[in-house]
Amino acid sequence: QNTDDFDVLKDAVNKLHLNDPSFVSEPEAHEALGRGFRCGFLGVLHSEIIAERIQREFSVPLVISRPSVEFSVTDKKGKELSIKTAVDWPDPTQIESIKEPWAQVEVITPASFYPKALQLLEQIEGTQKDIVYLSEKTVQLVYEAPLREIIIDFNDKLKSVTQGMASMDYEIIDMREGDLVKLEVLIAGEIQEAFSKVVPKVSAYQEGKTLVAKLKEVLPAQQFSVALQAVVGGKVLARETIGSRRRDVTASLYGGDVTRKNKLLDKQKKGKKELKAKGRVIIPPKVFLDVFRS
Repeated sequence: QNTDDFDVLKDAVNKLHLNDPSFVSEPEAHEALGRGFRCGFLGVLHSEIIAERIQREFSVPLVISRPSVEFSVTDKKGKELSIKTAVDWPDPTQIESIKEPWAQVEVITPASFYPKALQLLEQIEGTQKDIVYLSEKTVQLVYEAPLREIIIDFNDKLKSVTQGMASMDYEIIDMREGDLVKLEVLIAGEIQEAFSKVVPKVSAYQEGKTLVAKLKEVLPAQQFSVALQAVVGGKVLARETIGSRRRDVTASLYGGDVTRKNKLLDKQKKGKKELKAKGRVIIPPKVFLDVFRS
């Protein structure tokens, strides 16, 4: 969150590399997010452990963005761009075509959990390629799906629905065209790039609605009301509002004319209006983790 902490963060990442070789990272800088690291983890749980260790052991508050894959975007001039994060997404009016990596996913599950594993696979944006009974008690399901559907929490969900009995493997097969858009989040009118993500155009509304609803749940209330908006291409798709904290300014009054009460309430209302125009929302590190988990 504080750019002055980058050297401390760099030292923390280097030390974590020494005792956790499965954790990989590379330095990265963005105009919107500032300097940081692009990291690779074994899963959501692994990322949570690393983030909490950095905050607890090195006292560095973090801004954590959502996992992303590398997209290939061709602009109107025919130039091919490699987009690693939603922050780098180009102006939609300049995009000619978009390609994203697809993967072949193989899931091996006990036959007793086959229906639940199949139901989970049907929920992702993919196609069924094969179902093989390896034995009377074991089934293999083969699907092709966008890599962005796999990398976030698919493995965790699979372990959850099969009580940890299923396993999965995947390999990238090719790049395919997709109808994708950048979903942005505005908090109190300010774009928060850490919450931006690339989603299919057909599901942008539902994704945006879910995201702002989650933010309303985890963001602490302020002294003024805070608008949460999910935006695609400048168009607001979903909105939630966090109500302001309110002190009972009439508690000290007892009896008397009602105009005294109204005068105090009007003064409070005017103060909150001014605060809303000038105020800025500080997002706690825990909020980024809570949204990341969802």
